[in-house]
Amino acid sequence: MLVSNNIDIATQPVTDNVLELIMSKMLSVDEDVQTALKVISCFGCQVSASVVNALSSTDKFSKLLPAIDKAEQDGFIDFNEAYYRFVHDSIRESAYALIDDSDVKSYHYEIGIALYPSCMKSRVNDENNEMLFSTLGQINYGAESMLDSQPQRISVAQLNLEAGMASMKGWNFLCALTHLKAAHSLLPPDSWDREDTYLLSLKVHYSKAKAAYPSGEIETAKASLQEIDSKAKCLEDRLDAAHLLVEILHHCQEDRSQAFDICCKMLNLLGQNVPYENQLSATKQLIQLAQTRLNSAFTSDEDYCNMKYTENKRINDIMRFYAQLTLVSYTKDAISCYSAALSYGFDKRNCTEGLRLGKIALMYLDQNKDGINKHLPGVYLTYYGFVGILKEPIQYCILQHRKAFDIGMRTGNTSDAFFNLAFMIPRMLDAGENLLAVKREILFYQQLGEKHNHPVLLKYMEWNMDTITPLVDEGQIDIVSPESTEKTGITDATGIHIVQLLIPACYLGHTERVLFLCKKWESLELDARSKVSMRIILVAFYQGLACAASYLKKKSKSLLSKLESSIEVLKKASGFSEWNFANKMALLEAEMLSILCRNAQSEEKYASAIKRAQVSKFINEEGLACELAAKHYLRTNDHEMARSLFGQAEKCYRKWGSAKKAKLMVQAMEQIA
Repeated sequence: MLVSNNIDIATQPVTDNVLELIMSKMLSVDEDVQTALKVISCFGCQVSASVVNALSSTDKFSKLLPAIDKAEQDGFIDFNEAYYRFVHDSIRESAYALIDDSDVKSYHYEIGIALYPSCMKSRVNDENNEMLFSTLGQINYGAESMLDSQPQRISVAQLNLEAGMASMKGWNFLCALTHLKAAHSLLPPDSWDREDTYLLSLKVHYSKAKAAYPSGEIETAKASLQEIDSKAKCLEDRLDAAHLLVEILHHCQEDRSQAFDICCKMLNLLGQNVPYENQLSATKQLIQLAQTRLNSAFTSDEDYCNMKYTENKRINDIMRFYAQLTLVSYTKDAISCYSAALSYGFDKRNCTEGLRLGKIALMYLDQNKDGINKHLPGVYLTYYGFVGILKEPIQYCILQHRKAFDIGMRTGNTSDAFFNLAFMIPRMLDAGENLLAVKREILFYQQLGEKHNHPVLLKYMEWNMDTITPLVDEGQIDIVSPESTEKTGITDATGIHIVQLLIPACYLGHTERVLFLCKKWESLELDARSKVSMRIILVAFYQGLACAASYLKKKSKSLLSKLESSIEVLKKASGFSEWNFANKMALLEAEMLSILCRNAQSEEKYASAIKRAQVSKFINEEGLACELAAKHYLRTNDHEMARSLFGQAEKCYRKWGSAKKAKLMVQAMEQIA
């Protein structure tokens, strides 16, 4: 025998000398055993007994089973739980090397052709698709160039379509794309014109696009969908492709004008008479339609939750294109759609209604789910990103964004998955999660963005790094300027980046930098500042702190007025969620009372801010409250209290992961006489 203990060799590294010994041993066995080793190696490190039995039933591989038994006796392979396995990866590599390089494709192809009849017979009972994937894994090596029979090419294309759809069902989109590309390559040139291949061509192109999109091959997806649009014989066959193309164009932020035009075109073809040139009219039309139909059909929240997906496909198609049109219109040209949006729930008067409707959507998903719902990431993104954050604890919102990201990746909804990340990471920073742990996550998501060729995700992660780096890096940090929509292609880029940059500027005491960024924020168009309420609240918080710090030097009434305005914003926010905002409101009030020399009241507010931050587990804002309280006590010559609070702040910042801030607190304590 080659080895005396298969378990040992399976766990040990194999040296070049041992590889030479293995190869020498293989070359010394009879030809049938070599053939068996080569056949098994074509499947990887293991192959199921059912596949081996199917092969051995053919004339070409009739000697396979006896030869495998001999190979097992020689110690090359073993049999365990219905699988034949090589005892070591390097033995498999040596066996595969027995196949001449020029014969590799044809060798795989011949195995696949031998399995093909068994695959066709077992399609109904092949629950795990084991025979299907095993056959295609071999035959696809040479099918495009070696498979001559047109009926058989079409049959193998159909098998690859089935394998691709099965892979997508199991969330393996890269594997699915491989099979669907193979299916596409086997279609006849006139597949769109032939009655026997038209539907196959339609399914292959659409499925290929669905697999390519989450795999990061955006151009491949677009090309397949555009071919459907130009070659499909009827409107019904074009609708799904058009819907997916709009989703891709919108989420990848490539060409929203084209996405808008496609929505209008499809709605007009569906008899809706939507104006192409007037986005505001189109948006209002949707809002009025939605309000009229929903309010007349449902009288309670329970009615909403119990509604089922209508059986009228045409109505469904109309509604889903209207839904896309609203999103595309709003993000493509938010200024023109702003007044329409305000008329339906985006202003503060309707925030409570927005929370109610968001809860209805979540309840509906929960009651009407079929396995893992692919729509969940989008609903979670909208609710927890824009509305729920005003009411739910921020840590809970983070968990829901993470859940939506995981489900989005598993169901192929990568766009909504990535946009959930775009909300989740800043929330993690706002909530005071450990900066070093967040940084590690960002680095992972950057790799994911590169793998999926998703520039928007990469830009969001870059901005998050702009927030973290100044707080953890001891070196000189270059001042980063807010980026624009024109430069990045991201809607509201400047507003998003400003809020990110305010965090390090505030914590590092760069008061003038904070005021500069806030002034830049105020110069933005109204719609850019109003889309996400959380940004308004955070800008007010950081601006208020900067105004208080600057007032101590300049005694400007305008600074005091802005601080008062910031306090009002935080009071309203606290009315929605004390957990998320009450500590911030208390800290701003403490700063206001301190600069007005109302010391006893300010000290009560500082204590309240610290306590509330502790309760809400905002370690970063607990540290900030302790630091500002220490500076207050320093101004009142209570050095002992100041030293104690600086020490508490140092512990908070160190736990937060900002060694830089912790060091600054140590220096502040050392400077106290």
